[in-house]
Amino acid sequence: MKAKGPKHERETVIVFNDEEDMADVWTASNRTYQKLLKLGYEPAEDNERSATFKIAKKCVGLRKPKPISENRRRALEQARSKARPPSEENRLSVQ
Repeated sequence: MKAKGPKHERETVIVFNDEEDMADVWTASNRTYQKLLKLGYEPAEDNERSATFKIAKKCVGLRKPKPISENRRRALEQARSKARPPSEENRLSVQ
């Protein structure tokens, strides 16, 4: 599989139900595809733009996000503000 197309179309869909012990993982994301291969899963279907895997449902997990400390939150905000291009107002006042 080779991930093709815009990034917003490179999705991963996980489907499972209460009756079966296996989950279907359909992915068009090369990153997810490589992770599943590295974990030892073989694709049930593999074509040019996507692949489907069958994995044990117990391997699918949902978790609560880890809380961010106040210091870490401030550091992230500072990093984001440095990464942003100057606003239109700032550029006009500097000239």
